[in-house]
Amino acid sequence: MDVEKMKQDITSKIQNYFCKNNIQFDGNSFEDYIQEWMDICDKRIIAKKRKVIFSKELQNKIDNNLIDDETKRLIEFFKSKFENGENISPYLSKNIKNATSIDYLLTIWRIHHLHLIEELDGEMSKRSDKYILFVINQDNVYFLDQTKHLSGSEFASRYLLEILANNNWLHFVSIFESPEVISTNCEITSDEAMYKLWKSNINSCVFKIGNAFYTNINGLTMAGTSLQNQLHICNLNKALYSASQSNEMVYSRTELDSEILSLTIYCNRDGKEVKWITIEGD
Repeated sequence: MDVEKMKQDITSKIQNYFCKNNIQFDGNSFEDYIQEWMDICDKRIIAKKRKVIFSKELQNKIDNNLIDDETKRLIEFFKSKFENGENISPYLSKNIKNATSIDYLLTIWRIHHLHLIEELDGEMSKRSDKYILFVINQDNVYFLDQTKHLSGSEFASRYLLEILANNNWLHFVSIFESPEVISTNCEITSDEAMYKLWKSNINSCVFKIGNAFYTNINGLTMAGTSLQNQLHICNLNKALYSASQSNEMVYSRTELDSEILSLTIYCNRDGKEVKWITIEGD
């Protein structure tokens, strides 16, 4: 298989997508472009109907009038948008337009933030001083909490992990209990310390919530990119190397679907075109 032709074609498809959608990028190699493509896939949310579930903490705030009426209305407004399958990308972080900027909260704890405001300002909404923090999968959206505009170490607040644990949602962000761990030599006790680790591209893989220890399989590389995405790139390169040593398949084409955020490589095998590898978002 002509792997170099495939890499050139994939790179060109991603470049065209970035340019067409006004996304800032800085790729210098095939691996850079794949990394940046997966970064955008992580940040964007595919428009499809999903059920919205409120955390116990958020529901308590609503029930006890700890949130003002306008904010309650906006929470319901975005709940309806998710449940109707509408596009909510304009209300997300502006990082969805920047493939080179790391979103620490999303990359490490898989938590998105949404600006609670209806007004648009071009392709994006106006920025708001209120957020909804949420996690998402193919079927559901889990609203964790409504907060003020966060900055710095506030994004690394342990109370977010406590909300996930209290609602049995940690597995949705790939954080799992580790019963074999009974103690650690050191413990991160402040949000500031956690945030400093993030900014230094240092992973804190094991932490204590309540009386249990948990392991996070997400994290950062020393280059400040997604560890999980880098592992995907390594596996992709292994597959490409194997393909380069074989004459069983011939590269056909690459298809990029910007609506569902999928990048599919097609090859010809025994005279028939088949899907070989698909890289998907969401």
